[in-house]
Amino acid sequence: GEAGGAEGAPQGDPSPLPAPVQEGDAPLPKSPEPVARPEPEKPAPPPPPVAKSPKQLLAEADRLRTRGAVEKAVDLYERVIASQPGNARALAGRGLCYLDLQQYALAEQSFRSALQADPGEEDALLGLAEAARYQGRKSEAIQHYERYLALHPDGEDAVAARNAINQLKE
Repeated sequence: GEAGGAEGAPQGDPSPLPAPVQEGDAPLPKSPEPVARPEPEKPAPPPPPVAKSPKQLLAEADRLRTRGAVEKAVDLYERVIASQPGNARALAGRGLCYLDLQQYALAEQSFRSALQADPGEEDALLGLAEAARYQGRKSEAIQHYERYLALHPDGEDAVAARNAINQLKE
């Protein structure tokens, strides 16, 4: 009887070495919690892209108006007024634009709204005077110039207002 086969022959299966374990290295270090959180109740919403504050829009509108880009300035004043209907400076600025565009009725509306929001708004007082003057309503123009001077005797346009009154009274 011949025994066939290799009994006790080594199997071709070397056991794999365990993967080396590095000690001391935590796999994912946790980021430390932020310590100072002033108001966790309401996080500020992220600002919409390229949105400017009304103050910035106003400054830009004023610049555009002085440069003669009146229609663009009106758009910016409108945007401020949309978010702050009682913004006297924006209302007055828009009125000045309408003056430049010779849209006197719109200008006067704007100035009157500005004065409702702020009865001492310089540009609005002057603007009403200018609008009346451009339309040949002399006595009304004088009243508005005098009101401006009563409220702003040393205003930046006080000299111009006095000159205008003198011309209108000639």
